[in-house]
Amino acid sequence: MGAGSEPRAAFRTEKLTKRFSGQTAVDEVDLTINAGEVHGIIGRNGAGKTVLVSMMAGVLPPTSGTLVVGEFRGGAGSYSPGTAHSLGVTIIPQEPEFALEMSVIDNLFLGVPLKKGPVLAHAKMREVAAAALDAVGVQLDPRTKIALCTLEEQQLLALAKALFIEDAKVILLDEITASLSAARKQQILDLMRVEAEQNGRAFVLISHRISEVITVCDRVSVLRDGKRIATVPSAETTAAELAQLIVGDDVHAPVLDETMEFGDRVLQVEGLSKAGAFEDVAFSLRRGEVLGLAGLDGSGKDEVVNALYGLVRADRGNVTVNGKTARVKSPGMARKLGVAYVPKKREELAVVHGMSVQDNILLPVYSAISNAVGLINRRRAKELVEARMAVLPFKARSLGVNIDYLSGGNRQRVVINRMALLRPDVFVLHEPTRGVDIASKPDIIATVRNDLRAGSGVILTSESEDELVDMCDRVLVFFRGKCVREFIRGAADFTSGAIYNSLQGVEQ
Repeated sequence: MGAGSEPRAAFRTEKLTKRFSGQTAVDEVDLTINAGEVHGIIGRNGAGKTVLVSMMAGVLPPTSGTLVVGEFRGGAGSYSPGTAHSLGVTIIPQEPEFALEMSVIDNLFLGVPLKKGPVLAHAKMREVAAAALDAVGVQLDPRTKIALCTLEEQQLLALAKALFIEDAKVILLDEITASLSAARKQQILDLMRVEAEQNGRAFVLISHRISEVITVCDRVSVLRDGKRIATVPSAETTAAELAQLIVGDDVHAPVLDETMEFGDRVLQVEGLSKAGAFEDVAFSLRRGEVLGLAGLDGSGKDEVVNALYGLVRADRGNVTVNGKTARVKSPGMARKLGVAYVPKKREELAVVHGMSVQDNILLPVYSAISNAVGLINRRRAKELVEARMAVLPFKARSLGVNIDYLSGGNRQRVVINRMALLRPDVFVLHEPTRGVDIASKPDIIATVRNDLRAGSGVILTSESEDELVDMCDRVLVFFRGKCVREFIRGAADFTSGAIYNSLQGVEQ
């Protein structure tokens, strides 16, 4: 906003509330977004950030409360995505929805074609598209199919469409900077500042990074447990003060369970490095131990997890599993070493769509329960599945039902049960509670603590500091590609708040 100018509200919410099955996700939030400002929204996972902006975009109807855009005032039943679009409000989600088989240019002008009389103005559309792509730093042939574009490119194309084709006045960005390279991120943040200051657009930026919102945003609103705790001018706060608002008095410490004696060292990682991702990572793991890796997107923790399973090839360094040392170059090599993996992208990499629930569970062990001519021992198959269901049950009409008919939480239960049958030396669980229902999370956490770690070591990641505290015996924090801090169960600082501050680079 220009210095000395009187702020004008571009968007307001009044007591905006959203409940899901009795759970309050957003609780009577009053929020004002001014024209010409970049407004940050920050909070821990589950604070209500995405739900809030989804209501502001008309994607989710509010349970109660009011949305105000210009002369418009409305709530549930009167504010839809179409209404939001007509009022100049656009959301750029983490995963934009495009017509994948159509070209970039056709997607950019889908719903807003340029015409010369009754005829499409193809030359003008190519000119506008080229300028829009250049502004967001995307070097693509506009005739390229969207399906061939990366997620980063799709996010930037969605931003280009909102700014330069739809001429949106309020742009809601749901963590799109998390997946961008440092150079691309800076370019987009600079573009937002220019568009806000010169053209009066309002940007709402959801981010997990305290340093980012303080640097880029004019004001920052903090959400905690669905409530707006505070809105502060960025220039008048510090990272430590903002972290305190985000965490509050919630220090979530573990409920001390029965101390488990750890066994022998089952994993040793030495000098693991990958240029631009992580550097000189070293740690060990013992049987019966659950080790958490924490960090923001881009911190290196996800790449380290993938390197342990051969999905990312390290430039140097070794992994030793149960005395066998190797530079892991593929998932097949990781499996031979004794590593089992539950991926972050369950639907793409773990669920075998179109196959039955039983087949999804037994897939890696069918050879062990089949005779010389390939006939499966059905009695043994049933015993294995029933034994796993006793530990981590799931809801299905029958074991023969297609897995695609199960909910996300039940599919994850099936995937974890499949990996558990392998009884590897090391389990690597990449966000095991991601995309599952609230009811499934406690069961998955209990399975990690009470079943998977028995006789094996477990390495996991989670976007929730509370879950890390509940599941792990130790937590390693990654920041800018390096392991910077270790938290140990039983210590006074083994709390969700301390871990959150550390992964933000804020030590208190």
